Amino acid sequence: MDREPSEIGLAAAERHPPGRTLLTAAGVWAFGGAASAFFALAYSDPFIPLDWIARGLWMLAGVGLLAWCVRLARARQGRRSALAAGGLVVLTLALSPTLWPYLASVGGWAKIRMDFARNRSRYEKVVARLAGRPNPMPGRSEADGVSYIVGPGPPLRVAFPLPGGILDNWTAVVYDPSEEVHRMGRVGPDLSHWDDPDLLELRMWFGGTMRHARRLGGGFFYCIFT
Repeated sequence: MDREPSEIGLAAAERHPPGRTLLTAAGVWAFGGAASAFFALAYSDPFIPLDWIARGLWMLAGVGLLAWCVRLARARQGRRSALAAGGLVVLTLALSPTLWPYLASVGGWAKIRMDFARNRSRYEKVVARLAGRPNPMPGRSEADGVSYIVGPGPPLRVAFPLPGGILDNWTAVVYDPSEEVHRMGRVGPDLSHWDDPDLLELRMWFGGTMRHARRLGGGFFYCIFT
């Protein structure tokens, strides 16, 4: 015997309660936000704010989930689930100003270190070849498909420009056994010590204006130029 449409709807609701669906959606949204934050900087150019675009879309999805929670909370069925899902969304949104930049920073740095580990042997070959020359000529050159810039010395300092960048903004892995470039770390991402007179000469190494340096290990540093 065929069932009435209303009975079919009730059976479907029992199999897929709207509250459970909403809770699942909220959990996926929260996890997706964490994953987006982690990979936002890792797979985007450091000078193009793609992480802000991803964050904006994620927050819009959160607002949509809150609207769904409010709608379901007004009904008897699924009210508890709606309140739980709404609480999760509100808490996640409240923590996102702190968690999102942190996860983005961790993910971006993890990607940088992975790329460095993959290419380190190529950098070291170039450094060894240049170290065997009496006076390497400063300037840009290329060897075995690796582009590099010989900086002022002694000791031998070499910058390996990384793909990407926009206009005159670029990044590089820098080899500096003296670790002088690490002094640029004091400038900080907010450029709070940009006018430090002790850094004026250092900033202009490698034909660009160095903004920041972070240690990779073994005399290598990740540097940002503008």
